[in-house]
Amino acid sequence: MDKIIKSLYDRDRTIKQISDQSCETNLLVSALYKITEKQIKAERMKTVSESKVKEAAMLKMEELRSELQLLQTQEINSLNIWKDKVMQLK
Repeated sequence: MDKIIKSLYDRDRTIKQISDQSCETNLLVSALYKITEKQIKAERMKTVSESKVKEAAMLKMEELRSELQLLQTQEINSLNIWKDKVMQLK
């Protein structure tokens, strides 16, 4: 009878230990999940921020390219005008 009681007691203790380990594992997994979610959120925000900066830079470059083309066109027109005036003077 004592052996049966001791055996049941040992099994209960083992079940309790496994249950405690399971709870600890669940807490660890939960903590890791939260940390991972925070890291993912931070990376997403960083990516969005970088995308906005790159988009702004591309728009600025496009504006500068357009301005440069306009200036080149105006310069060519100005040269042609002066060229015509010089030809008229000759």
